[in-house]
Amino acid sequence: MSSFQYYSAPTHGEGNVLAKVDASVREEGNEIGLIVTYEEGNFMFATTKLHNTTLDPKVGETLTLFWAIELLWELHVTHVDILSDCLNLVQAWNRRTPSGCS
Repeated sequence: MSSFQYYSAPTHGEGNVLAKVDASVREEGNEIGLIVTYEEGNFMFATTKLHNTTLDPKVGETLTLFWAIELLWELHVTHVDILSDCLNLVQAWNRRTPSGCS
């Protein structure tokens, strides 16, 4: 029996986008990717990047998230919901506290 969780982006108003991030481990290194769509599902852009170093999958997923945030910031893409299949990363992100306080 498998379990799935379906993502439903919250509505923040017009112009909301969804960024899907993922990383893979290959012989050549880690490949990271980003697909960005508008809230209604229309394609905005996608990109990938290859790191010549092979990293632990969790580290690769984390680097992918930070790379995506940096790229979205540089492109002035706002109102972004980020989707990742890395449960540990999602749980860590959701545990963060305001202002970095513990």
